Amino acid sequence: MENTKSPTILVVEDDSSNIVYLTYMLKRLNIDYQSVYSGPEALNVIESINPTLMLIDISLTEEMSGIDLMKELNANDAFMNIPKIAMSAHITAETKDDYIGSGFTDCLKKPYTLDDLTYIINKYS
Repeated sequence: MENTKSPTILVVEDDSSNIVYLTYMLKRLNIDYQSVYSGPEALNVIESINPTLMLIDISLTEEMSGIDLMKELNANDAFMNIPKIAMSAHITAETKDDYIGSGFTDCLKKPYTLDDLTYIINKYS
């Protein structure tokens, strides 16, 4: 039997207006999600959420960047297979290759549309 469980997405974004925008879209898509504002917060909740996909802002706080978070997650066997999508307004063809080369699964350029988000969710969850 095919698995029809809805994806659960962990959103890691430190800008509250971006969280409002993204969670509005996730609600429209009827997707379960949890949002956190920092890398350390994501590390604290990831086991209890068990996400099928993570959307990670590249420019998180100085405490831990999105790249630092991704590397820490990929170093842990329990989390290394969760798709991790880098989010940034500064994604170019070159930076996309750099992000994927460093361990992200894919990228989502801000501002993104509902169609962009739907494509990423369908592709990786």
